[in-house]
Amino acid sequence: MWIFGFSISFSTLIMIFGFKNSVNGLRCYEGSRGIVNGEETTNFVENLCDDNMQFCFESYNSNLTEVTASCQTMGTDPKLIDVCNMDNKCRERTDIDVTVCCCTSDLCNLQEDLKPDSLQTSTEKPPEKSSKEHSEEDEENVFESLMTNETRVFLK
Repeated sequence: MWIFGFSISFSTLIMIFGFKNSVNGLRCYEGSRGIVNGEETTNFVENLCDDNMQFCFESYNSNLTEVTASCQTMGTDPKLIDVCNMDNKCRERTDIDVTVCCCTSDLCNLQEDLKPDSLQTSTEKPPEKSSKEHSEEDEENVFESLMTNETRVFLK
C-alpha cells in the first residue's frame, strides 16, 4: 500500500494503530461517594484502565448518596460484562436500590455533577472538612467495601 509516497504493508499499519490505542487506553473515573465514619465523602479521580479493558462501570442508588465508579479489570464478574451487552447498558435492581451502568468511551462513567471538575466549580456549599484526616488507604478500603458490597448483592 502506498501512503504519502511510502510503501507500507497492512501489518505495519495494524501495528502503528494498535500501538496508538494501547498507549492511550480507556480512561474511566474511579472512586466512590458514600458515608465514611458517619460523614459523607466524595472522591473520584480519572484513571487509565489496564491494557485491553473496554468498559467503565458506574453503580448508584436511587438518591445518589452511594455511587461507585471503576474500570473493567481482568477479574470483573461476567454478570457485570453482561450489562454492557444490554440495549440501554444499565441494569436496575429496585429490590436492593442499585443501578449498574456500563459505557465504552473515555470518562463516561459518572454523573456530570459528580465529576471532579464539576465538584470544584459547583455552586453548592462544599462539605465541611472533617477534623479527622482520612488516609489514601482508608479511602481505597471504603471504595472497595462499597463496590464489593453493591456488586455482590447486585449479582445475586
